[in-house]
Amino acid sequence: MKMKNLGKEAGSSWIEIENTVHKFHVGDTSHPQVEEIYKELDQLVTEIKEVGYVPDTSSVLQDVEDEQKEEFLLQHSEKIAVTFGLINTSKPKRITVFKNLRVCGDCHNAMKYISMVKEREIVLRDSNRFHHFKNGICSCNDYWPKEMLRSKPKCRHCFHADCINEWLRTNAPCSVSANSLDRSLRTQAL
Repeated sequence: MKMKNLGKEAGSSWIEIENTVHKFHVGDTSHPQVEEIYKELDQLVTEIKEVGYVPDTSSVLQDVEDEQKEEFLLQHSEKIAVTFGLINTSKPKRITVFKNLRVCGDCHNAMKYISMVKEREIVLRDSNRFHHFKNGICSCNDYWPKEMLRSKPKCRHCFHADCINEWLRTNAPCSVSANSLDRSLRTQAL
């Protein structure tokens, strides 16, 4: 790829505030409000961790410690753009961010928690679809083409469908629940 001058496109996100488009790149430090943005982002991550957010470092491919992987996740452009939107708009204004690539699973999950904690609607248009986050739920129902995810209704924690379905089959509180899950899964397979 290097010989042909081909490379992976860098992630970028943009948001329009008061008729001005603000564009952010992964790890961006060029914006005039950069200190305020990262300070708010650190606070935001602390808040969403308190209600159950756990960073998914599996998408970070660098061979570094988990703590550093979490720092890399904080630098994703959509998190920076949403944080900028939170700083520069007030409730009940919806935050709309556009992204040139697909949103990663960690950012998707973080947006659900941010929408819940901040009581704000967040619309994130990635290269594949519109994600409309409201009260901790996304309009895509956590659909991921390569792997289906299921979320528990009360706590909204997400699990790989195959993993949680197997666990539910063997640990369902009653035989009726286990049987209805089996019927549901057979129907989905058809």
